[in-house]
Amino acid sequence: MSGVVSVNAREYQQLRALTTLFDKIWNDPQDGETVRRASKRVNPEVIIPDEHPVVAQLSAKLQQQSADFQSFKDALATEAKERAEKAQVDDLRKALGETQEKFRLTDEGLQKVIGIMQSRQITDPEAAALVYRESLPKTQLNGGTNRAFDTKMNLYGSAVIDEKWRKLHEDPDGFFNDTVAEVFSEMPAGI
Repeated sequence: MSGVVSVNAREYQQLRALTTLFDKIWNDPQDGETVRRASKRVNPEVIIPDEHPVVAQLSAKLQQQSADFQSFKDALATEAKERAEKAQVDDLRKALGETQEKFRLTDEGLQKVIGIMQSRQITDPEAAALVYRESLPKTQLNGGTNRAFDTKMNLYGSAVIDEKWRKLHEDPDGFFNDTVAEVFSEMPAGI
């Protein structure tokens, strides 16, 4: 038996465990590159799979495709961001138009509402319109108090009770009939 090496079971198990461990380290995605480069430095005859011309070409092509994919992905993200910003602007314009109509604001008033939104960082146009409306000067009555409510209110029209007005409040249908009869009695005959 020349050329045959005799190995006992224990040595075989240890050799197999070391081979398995070496394969795991050699192909490890995190540390494998370092192990392969160190092996090449210690023994220049070691062939590293990355050095093969076909592998190098495929790796370069894969890197280019990865870069192309990333640029495409970035372009899609930029486009999605621009669409979202345009949608926000459109929604804001719509909300401003609805607010202008609801509060009956002039163009100048709407510009003031926009100014309030910017200065106070209010995102809701209706809330800013309410703030603007509250900031407007309030109108004052010229005559002071209203004289009609200073005295006791008389629902019959005067301080003296008039039966005609009393009937209007107590019997509206009868008042209507009386008024119609009076109007027709004053009309000349034949009309």
